[in-house]
Amino acid sequence: MNSQEAKSRFRGIRQSIATDEIPFKPLADNVDMRVVHVDEEAGSWTVMIRTRPGGVLPRHQHKTPPARIRCM
Repeated sequence: MNSQEAKSRFRGIRQSIATDEIPFKPLADNVDMRVVHVDEEAGSWTVMIRTRPGGVLPRHQHKTPPARIRCM
């Protein structure tokens, strides 16, 4: 799905997810991941990554280009 198709598909959709209710799971030393949403049809995931000092996100590959990456 290209960005124009994604904009068309999700236009007008507004959804809130109570992320505080979703637990973080260990991913690596000093790195935890919270899976917020998985869209199997689009092959996309929305996740939150929490790191502590010394934490390094493990090497990984994306099967499709990420539509959006936000760091907070």
